[in-house]
Amino acid sequence: MDKQERAIALKRHQQKRNRSQISLALLLVLTFILAYQIGQFYIGLGIGVILSIVVTGWLHYKESQFARSMAPEVNVKRLISRQYMWTFLFMMLPSLILFVMVLLGRPLLGLFFIVAVAAQYMVQWYYEQQIRLLDPEQPRRADVREQSI
Repeated sequence: MDKQERAIALKRHQQKRNRSQISLALLLVLTFILAYQIGQFYIGLGIGVILSIVVTGWLHYKESQFARSMAPEVNVKRLISRQYMWTFLFMMLPSLILFVMVLLGRPLLGLFFIVAVAAQYMVQWYYEQQIRLLDPEQPRRADVREQSI
């Protein structure tokens, strides 16, 4: 597969995944509403956070497996796995920081939020550069986003 074919395949896979993400968002909203109605808002919030981490992690893992299946080299597959793992971790970290910031009422944690978001972009850039060196035909995330189907 060339770069454009891989980008189209990844875009189609992501579009299928979007339905699951919308369903997850609706489920979380319903969980929060139900928890608020019965007076157990923090329990509902905790359940929602845990549920979103698990489902988002699973969806991220599936996308990683799909991206890995298109890479010909073992080293590229390993880098793709690491890229998705670190992206997931740095995607969850700001969410958890905001969650703790709201619970504790400490705005100083906002600095950690900014650092976590910056780290996510740096890690993403690093892995894209490493993958590009080993497999120039592997599309970057920006290539997949720009792809129209």
